[in-house]
Amino acid sequence: MLRRIGAAALALLMMAVFYVFAVMQEDEDTKRTDAFLVREQEEPITHIAPFTSQDPRALAQAFGAAFPLPSGPVTGEVTSFTHHGYSALRLLVQAQNALVEGVRPKSAASSILPGHLRFAASERALFGYAITAADSNEYRYYALQTDKAAFVITLPLSEGADGSFALQEP
Repeated sequence: MLRRIGAAALALLMMAVFYVFAVMQEDEDTKRTDAFLVREQEEPITHIAPFTSQDPRALAQAFGAAFPLPSGPVTGEVTSFTHHGYSALRLLVQAQNALVEGVRPKSAASSILPGHLRFAASERALFGYAITAADSNEYRYYALQTDKAAFVITLPLSEGADGSFALQEP
């Protein structure tokens, strides 16, 4: 009788050890039910000839990223430059009441930020991206970063000059 109890206890102990071992070996990543996100391959930024257009879609394709498009007719230019030894693209879009400057990659944002201003957090957002703001004597500046680029929007300080923007995608 004592042998049977000892054998049963030993069997339960071995099952517990194997169970603990199996749980510890289980890979948590295989149990995830999240969908896999596939990111598009980003093409490297290379030097391009200056591109000028009044077509926002053509500007977005040349720039390679979506940008805030001011309302009304626009003229724009995409140029390449070197920032800290690597190639970058600069976008300049002029509308009647707004100027949008953008750089790609967003790590080159310091090249478009006005140095004499101090940007502070704002309660505003544009297309879901947080905006920082700064004012000078004549203009209000808004800075934002998207997943691929950084932008500075310059608007006159006059009342109601905030205007509206659309998201122009390539």
